[in-house]
Amino acid sequence: MGWSVGGDTGMLLVGPLLGALGLLACYALASRVVGPRAAFATAVPDVVLKRAPGATIVGHEVISDDDEPERVFDRAPRRNKAIPVEIWLLQVPANGS
Repeated sequence: MGWSVGGDTGMLLVGPLLGALGLLACYALASRVVGPRAAFATAVPDVVLKRAPGATIVGHEVISDDDEPERVFDRAPRRNKAIPVEIWLLQVPANGS
């Protein structure tokens, strides 16, 4: 099919194009079944919860950073202590409630 569309270039484009269309079709089907929603990943969940009172917390992950000192090339690292980072995943319904 790709060869008949545009030769070698068509062979490279047809696969990703069909994959992207399939992914969009899956998203459309999921939004019909589950309903339209938005997901937000944030370090400060209070901001999202104030703006969207109907938001629910779906996940929470703490990245410990224990094994990752500051990476620099032109000077010595300024910190060797770990700085954990918290990431919150929130789901907001489309109608805001």
